[in-house]
This record gives sequence, C-alpha cells and structure tokens, in this order.
Amino acid sequence: MIEDQLQGLILPPQENGFNAVLWLGLFLLATLLGLALWRWWKSHNTPLSKASKDLESLIKCSLVNITTVSHNNSSNYKQAAALQCSQILCAGFAVKHLDQYQASDADQWQLFYKKLNSLCYSNESNIELDPLLQEANSFLLKENRVLNQELFKEAPK
Repeated sequence: MIEDQLQGLILPPQENGFNAVLWLGLFLLATLLGLALWRWWKSHNTPLSKASKDLESLIKCSLVNITTVSHNNSSNYKQAAALQCSQILCAGFAVKHLDQYQASDADQWQLFYKKLNSLCYSNESNIELDPLLQEANSFLLKENRVLNQELFKEAPK
C-alpha cells in the first residue's frame, strides 16, 4: 500500500502513447488538407483562369445582348465586345499587346488575330461575334491545359 502511494510520487504514472500518435496524425492530416487547399486556390486564381471566367461571362452577355441590340447598334456592340475580348486575352496571356503572344498553333492564332483586329477596328465587319468569342475561349483553355501540364510534370530522373 505504501509502495502504491510512493509510486505516484517518485515515478510519474505511465501514460498511454496513443495521444502523441493521435496528435501527430491529426497534424499530418491538417497539413495535407492545407496543402491541397492551397494548390486548388493557386490553380483557380491564375490570370488564365480569371480571364477564362471573364470571357465566359462576356459570351453569356453577348448571347443576350446581340438579340436585343438594334441593327444600327449591332456593329458598335460587336466592336465593343471584341475590344473587351482582346483586353481579357491580354490579361490572360500576360502580354501588353496580343501580337506579342506566341501560340503553339501559330497559323490558327494568326487567323484568329486578324479576325479579332478586323472586328475591333472596323465598323463594317461581317464577322460573327459568337464564334470569335468561342475561339478565344478555346485559346485560353489550351494555354491553361499547357500550363497545368507543366506544373504537374515529373522531375527528371
């Protein structure tokens, strides 16, 4: 009986090692969750993804507005939308002017660029706005795919 009383005074009572393992596991889980959230946030806040969202909203607005705009104002609306599209593309590709952007498919990019310039700076253009905006969106999506592939490449062995 006296030995039991002395046991607590001389040597601390034995504790379970489970608490340390539990806390270590929770810390590792929280760290992995934090890294996953950080990676998700970083990939969704790139200039390309922001530009893609802005362009999608421009496409939705153009579908609604092109039917309500009168024929006289149609060319002005197309011109304004094309200028806004070029600004979105400049922000997404991180260039000051679109002619500085080097696309992987240079021929297709040059055709698109000529159509966009024609629509931006000509009042008498017969180019359709919706297919042009869809093509701009496809260039943003291609560039985003290329960027994501570069980020997730394996390190050389």
